[in-house]
Amino acid sequence: MISLAGRDILHHWGRFVLTGMGLGLLIGVTLSMAGIYRGMVDDAQVLLDNSGADLWWCSARPWDPTPSPRTSRTTSIEAFSASPAWPGRPMSPT
Repeated sequence: MISLAGRDILHHWGRFVLTGMGLGLLIGVTLSMAGIYRGMVDDAQVLLDNSGADLWWCSARPWDPTPSPRTSRTTSIEAFSASPAWPGRPMSPT
């Protein structure tokens, strides 16, 4: 069986080399994508750790890339003060 595989490689050496190069490229791209993803996650984690923020205010629609219709400072402050996490005191926009 091994001699059959060896003869097949000798007979179709070009196909063997191209297959090896293709698999090497596939593995290289996969490792590159994993490294880029881990780098992005690490950068985001460092940014969050060094920001010093006690509270993060996020969008109610994280899957929607468009900004929410409440973009003015007044409505944002009113929405923040109406949040159940806030201790119920109204804030005046300044």
